[in-house]
Amino acid sequence: MRLFPLVLLLLNSLLCSPDSWSQEHIDDLQKLKFDVERGLRPETFRTLLLGEEETVVVIQESNQALSKGAAILVGETGKNGASESGLAALAPLLNDFGWTTILVTAPSLDFDTDQDSNPVTSAQGTPASDAANTDPNNLPPANQRIPSYSSTPIISESLFTQQEQDFQLLMNAVEQERQNYPGFALVVAQGTSAAWLAKLYGDQELPEPDAIVTIGVNWPQHELNILVPRILARAPIPVLDLYNQFDSDWTLTTAKERKVEAIKSLKLHYRQREIIGPRFSQQQYDYLAREIHGWLTYMGW
Repeated sequence: MRLFPLVLLLLNSLLCSPDSWSQEHIDDLQKLKFDVERGLRPETFRTLLLGEEETVVVIQESNQALSKGAAILVGETGKNGASESGLAALAPLLNDFGWTTILVTAPSLDFDTDQDSNPVTSAQGTPASDAANTDPNNLPPANQRIPSYSSTPIISESLFTQQEQDFQLLMNAVEQERQNYPGFALVVAQGTSAAWLAKLYGDQELPEPDAIVTIGVNWPQHELNILVPRILARAPIPVLDLYNQFDSDWTLTTAKERKVEAIKSLKLHYRQREIIGPRFSQQQYDYLAREIHGWLTYMGW
């Protein structure tokens, strides 16, 4: 059974409810737990204890007679892992390629909002808002807008450390669940989640998977984001670096440097690919799944 459409329907019904379960008073992890418990069969999810909190992971087993192992899917920070903008649509495609998938919601991150951020500018140096006012149909595409490098940091040192600790707690709990599924261990992570996990694997703060797939990897802060190419290059595991032309500027501005750093570091089993097509379309997910399968097949998996 393909579970992700049911999860999406469930989330939509929750968001459209009159009182939205008093969302302002309910923790994100608890809301996720309510969603999944109300909509899915008990055998399709697990409840994990994270310190004094609980979270749930949605598990879909391989559709093949011989399973390749378990793929842990970690969505972008601040997004429900089972939502359309997460990686839920990728799970059934990997199931068809022989993977049991464990769908995980990343720890939330409360960005500092009290900051004087400079306006985003176009490639020609014109503020994006001015360009839009001049001609609404002439707004430069995302990959031509330059992020602000001098804005006040939105990820403080204490917040960065706390997020690392939250990821350690989450992934250690998920690893215990993954061990129930023999075979290879694959991590597929999106956005800032990919950056934090790659760093933690490189620092040997987490048990290493057999490979990691990063999708739109970035940190939305200049002094952190410029570290991403080196972090991926020194990761002791194979890396498939996927991105899309509609990704954030933070991802696109380091795309070339990520590849160059891997070459300079003589990193084995690094591959970078651009996923063609609009974001979060079914066609793109199909293409993404085939890229992952092709790369793993090349490595002999």
